[in-house]
Amino acid sequence: MQHVYSIKYVLTMEISESLNYVKKFKGETFVVKFGGSTLNSEDAIISVGKNLKYLMGVGINVVLIHGGGPLISNTMKALNLKVNFYNGERITDEKSLYVVIGGLFAINKDLAEKMNRIDIKAIGISGIILAKKKENLGFVGEVEDVETGVIKCLLNEGFLPVINPLGIDIKNLITLNINADFAATEIAQKLNAKKFIVLTSAKGVLDRDKNLIRKLTLKQCDEMIADGTITEGMIPKIKSCKEAIQKGVESAHIVCAYEESLINEIFTETGSGTMIVKE
Repeated sequence: MQHVYSIKYVLTMEISESLNYVKKFKGETFVVKFGGSTLNSEDAIISVGKNLKYLMGVGINVVLIHGGGPLISNTMKALNLKVNFYNGERITDEKSLYVVIGGLFAINKDLAEKMNRIDIKAIGISGIILAKKKENLGFVGEVEDVETGVIKCLLNEGFLPVINPLGIDIKNLITLNINADFAATEIAQKLNAKKFIVLTSAKGVLDRDKNLIRKLTLKQCDEMIADGTITEGMIPKIKSCKEAIQKGVESAHIVCAYEESLINEIFTETGSGTMIVKE
């Protein structure tokens, strides 16, 4: 009997805890960046969709920005085009730009369709990022502004905006390749987002013994990059989270795209990934 009571007590506490977070975040905006190898996984896409559907169902405004790196790189290799990066950004000549544009539009359409199949009102959008050309990287741009009016209208009507991160240089009438992480942080700032969430195949940030780190400050992030604890593909994720927080977002999260990791991260005290805060 005592055992049954304990189970009921734990369940009651978990439900109470979740409801507190639901009340706290209702009406807030979360910007979610989805990219990398997880975009190639049907399981990941379905899991992400179910998690986002729950967030929207409890009154949270969700904006999804996607990348397309692996698909674009594989297509470029198949066409015998060179795949080169500088500080995490793809060097994009004119031929590569056509692959980037085609790849991002295909991913955008596919993601929006799959979200709709699981009963999310999703719509793919592009052309809302105004950009200027960077030096020495070809057709690569940096964000100058974001037309947030379209996003806000969609959110007000209960839609999930699925954003293609291509930039438009209105002055020179050209399309530019924008790093999806950088685009996502700018969108988060413009929308005054409460949270910036990076979905990945990893559990989150790991220490040297491969244990998950639940919470990090910006200072700790810098220290862990400097001492080699955070390496390779996790570095740009950390940098995008850091930039989002510096632009006014309250907290950033690096979370596994699979199963219910995102829900557990947002609605439980222990979380399931790594939360990054200013201090």
